[in-house]
Amino acid sequence: MVQSIRDWNFEDPFPSVPLENIARVSMRALALMARSRDAAVLGVGFVNVAGAIEMMRGMDYHHTKFLSIVRALAAGAEADPFDLNQLPSTQH
Repeated sequence: MVQSIRDWNFEDPFPSVPLENIARVSMRALALMARSRDAAVLGVGFVNVAGAIEMMRGMDYHHTKFLSIVRALAAGAEADPFDLNQLPSTQH
């Protein structure tokens, strides 16, 4: 059954690190899933959980990008409208 964790091969990305010490939420969730292979929900809904973790990876990516932009602005860099997902002003 494709929905079961038993049909997938993946590993804990940080096997010796306590969950609370894994900074990125997506990696923490992946480690938790790997450490909880026997959980009932992973026997029938693994694909849903794995999909949610993939969405968390995207959120982590955008959070990291956002922080890099904020840090650059705080250091005095000029705002790049494309980095901020804004088009240049077209007001006349």
